[in-house]
Amino acid sequence: MRRLGGKKLRKGWLAFGALLAVAGALGAVAYADTVSGDGDTLRPNNRLQYGSGGFQEPCSGRGSAVAGAVTVRFNGTVHFDSGSMLTVTATADSDATAAGITASGSTAVVPTPWDTPQQTFTIPITTTVPASAPDGSYTVDVSATGPAHRENGTALTFTSHDSFAVTIDCVADGNVAPAISWNAHPFQAAAGETKTYTFGISDLDSSSWTFAPGYPSCGSGTVSNASIDLVLGRGSFDCTFTALGVAHVRARVADASNTSNELSQDVDVGVGALASIEISPASASIAPGGSQAYTAEGFDAFGHSRGDVTSDTSFGISPEGSCTGASCTASVFGAHTVTGTDSGFTDTATLSVLDVTPPTTTASLSPAAINGWYRHPTVTLTATDNGGSGLDHTEYRLDSGLWLPYSAPFAVSGDGTHTLDYRSVDVAGNTETAQTLTFKIDATPPTISLVVPTSGATYTLNQAVNASYSCADALSGKDACAGTVASGTPIATGTVGPHGFAVNASDLAGNTASVGITYFVVFAFNGFFPPIDNPAVVNSVTAGSAVPVKFSLGGDQGLAIFDSGWPLSRQVSCSSAAPLDDVEQTVTAGGSSLSYGGGQYTYVWKTDKAWKGMCRQLEVKLVDGTFHTALFKFK
Repeated sequence: MRRLGGKKLRKGWLAFGALLAVAGALGAVAYADTVSGDGDTLRPNNRLQYGSGGFQEPCSGRGSAVAGAVTVRFNGTVHFDSGSMLTVTATADSDATAAGITASGSTAVVPTPWDTPQQTFTIPITTTVPASAPDGSYTVDVSATGPAHRENGTALTFTSHDSFAVTIDCVADGNVAPAISWNAHPFQAAAGETKTYTFGISDLDSSSWTFAPGYPSCGSGTVSNASIDLVLGRGSFDCTFTALGVAHVRARVADASNTSNELSQDVDVGVGALASIEISPASASIAPGGSQAYTAEGFDAFGHSRGDVTSDTSFGISPEGSCTGASCTASVFGAHTVTGTDSGFTDTATLSVLDVTPPTTTASLSPAAINGWYRHPTVTLTATDNGGSGLDHTEYRLDSGLWLPYSAPFAVSGDGTHTLDYRSVDVAGNTETAQTLTFKIDATPPTISLVVPTSGATYTLNQAVNASYSCADALSGKDACAGTVASGTPIATGTVGPHGFAVNASDLAGNTASVGITYFVVFAFNGFFPPIDNPAVVNSVTAGSAVPVKFSLGGDQGLAIFDSGWPLSRQVSCSSAAPLDDVEQTVTAGGSSLSYGGGQYTYVWKTDKAWKGMCRQLEVKLVDGTFHTALFKFK
């Protein structure tokens, strides 16, 4: 059996170090300016151990309730009320509950008087360990709750917490889990403060321990300097707290085989010491000779509010004026600086003495209107402040929309009539009566309807075709509408090839539109005449013969009707499905030639004897850009 802290363990429950208590108030109570635990403390008097060694409860005694006690000590500035009833609870933690361990508390009356530092009284508790509980170390939490008061007389309900360990070593040659108990466990901290937590280790069969995985833990705080002294059997670690609220501190160790009971402490983290102040309002305006009241709020180093510190703050104003308490006044127009100071910490605010004359604003649109209409106007607002405080801002709204800040000239779009409201505000807060400007926009070009000629249309040479088009504008109205020729007059069809046609329009606002298309004029070609059949008929002809290719172009158009390099022929595959027709007429010719007579053209096509057994396509391209073909099979 090991010794704890170098002293022999006496039989029964062993002395256990006191913990700092956690207080819970019925109402909202501001966190005190203390940086350590404050209030009457609670400590269990004993540790409960079962085992076969000396100074332990016999294992055969398990199943029977064992009596113990907790001691309440007068401490700090929060005290239980004399003569009041305290309720003590003893609760096994989750591991102990799972092992079947139970505990119960009782009630007791606070002594009268209860007013002497380190004064104590005890309250009974009982613990029952079943015979079935496995060997190990377990924790029982105890608390005492009752009516209390602060030294300033504020009433509250106060709760003080602690815990004790239950150790079981009843299995022969078994390894006993280490048991740990708090030595120091602060229950209060200020934001930014670091607290040290220490505990003792009791272990019957081991002298080497480490922190169990996940331990120690500071909850929302940060762990540092965690260590275990193997010689003294003590552990310690630091917790640094920054977040307000309750932080759950936990500790647990392990030897080579087993894990100890868990120690826990809820820490009430409150606001830290004063580190800055903030005075309000940050910006305000008064009439000359008027006054402004200020408030001050204190904060710790982490930005947590310490509440109102106005009464502790002194106020001053510059470059002129005076402050009485937290109220400041000034008479000279312009910005003044109000400074608040508390314990060497300062903050400033701006107090402006107003002028009383609102600014004036003018509006202009550019470029200038045409016939009273704008196309893409830009609005420029020019504001002047004559009261001395200077211009703060100019704002506007368009067509009864939201008011928007004006920073630079802006464009207005959208056809129709628009209403612009605008006004300016000076630094002193004087607001100009809104002014209104109404204007009209037509940014839409006129529409053009071109009916004849249409894009890509084809007309025959000298065909009589009259242009047909119109223009319209739904806003400012049509100003001009002109085409290549006037609507209702003939378009150009006197030459073959592509022809352009355009219509240009404008409205009274200066918007313009144009439409341009291309149409085509071609010869009046109506296909090849006999003896040639038109596709898909295949003409059968003797290779080497001269074939008269006859066609009409609606009159004598001269002999320069073929495009350069045409006509020509190219070999094509013979289709057995295509109908055949013999060419009944051939001529004798030394070579191909073109002639005109009798109202038609005749192109004598000289074929080649080498084409026997082939199929070829005769291709004719005219200077009007049209393309014509005929199919031949040579025999």
